[in-house]
Amino acid sequence: MKNFILFLILAGLSVFWWSDFVSSGRFQIFLDGHPQMKGNATLQYGLAAWHEILSREALALSEYQKIMERYPRSRYAERAQFGVASMLEQLNKNREATEAYQKYIELFPQGPRREIATRRYEILKGQ
Repeated sequence: MKNFILFLILAGLSVFWWSDFVSSGRFQIFLDGHPQMKGNATLQYGLAAWHEILSREALALSEYQKIMERYPRSRYAERAQFGVASMLEQLNKNREATEAYQKYIELFPQGPRREIATRRYEILKGQ
């Protein structure tokens, strides 16, 4: 029981530390200072997803765009391009979202989100 309580305390402190590290911008400074570090695309994607989960669409958009600029051949590129389009749509930037969905369809014709991207593209194009 003591081990479980200790685990919960450590887990809570870790979440608090992580949240502070990300919110303060220190994590982004670290990533920007080490662009070629192995695993950086994974960390950048985690940061983008973190912002998206917390409904920080503008920050998530920025992180997804960085993935597409810095790591266009990474395993996260497909998800990041869809994230760019989705965040633009959520920010009511429909013209840019339409272009981003079109780019997703062109870059990832067999992508798992192609059907959704195509539907969103057609809806936004019709507006």
